[in-house]
Amino acid sequence: IVEDKEVDQVAAEILCSSELIHPAAKLERALSPALDRVVEHAHSLTGADGTAMALNQGGRMVCTAQMGYAAPALGAEVGKGISGLCVRTGRTLRCDDAYRDPRVDLRRCRQLGVQSLVVAPLVHMETVIGILTVMSGNAYAFDDRHVATVQALAALSTTAHLSAKDGREGGAPDGNLLPRFAAD
Repeated sequence: IVEDKEVDQVAAEILCSSELIHPAAKLERALSPALDRVVEHAHSLTGADGTAMALNQGGRMVCTAQMGYAAPALGAEVGKGISGLCVRTGRTLRCDDAYRDPRVDLRRCRQLGVQSLVVAPLVHMETVIGILTVMSGNAYAFDDRHVATVQALAALSTTAHLSAKDGREGGAPDGNLLPRFAAD
C-alpha cells in the first residue's frame, strides 16, 4: 500500500520519538519487552482504540500482546476475515468501515466494537510469522500515514521477535534493523 521509502521514514521517526504512552492504557505482557514497546507505540501513534499482535504458534495466529478496549484477549486465535487475508497474502490491509467491507469477520468486529482497522504482516524470509493490528470504534479512523506507521512497526516487530527467539536484544539475524517485506 505504501512505498518502502515512506515506511523507512516513519520507522526512523518512531525510533527517534519520545512519545509518551497514556498512563491509563493497559498493556498485557507479550513474549518480550521489545514486542510490548511495539504494541504501545502502535497504539499511541495511531490513536487506536485497540492494538494487538498475534504470532504464529503451531500453525495458528494467537494474540500474544494487546492494548485497549477494542483488542482481542490474550491467547485468542485470530486469522479469520481480513486478518487471515493479511496472513495469506503477506500484504498490509486497511478496512475503513467494517460494516461495509466483505473481507472482515463482522461478528468479531461487532463483539470488539471495531469499525475500522489496519493489519500488517510480520514477514521473515517470505513467510508471515505474525500480524500487527490497530483497531478503532470509528469508521475511517486511519489514513495512509497510519498504514505506513503500522507497516514500519510490523517490520520492527519481526526484528524484535527474531532477536527474542535468538536470545538477543535488537538487530535482525542478518544485521538489518528493518527487514524488507515480501515481494508484492
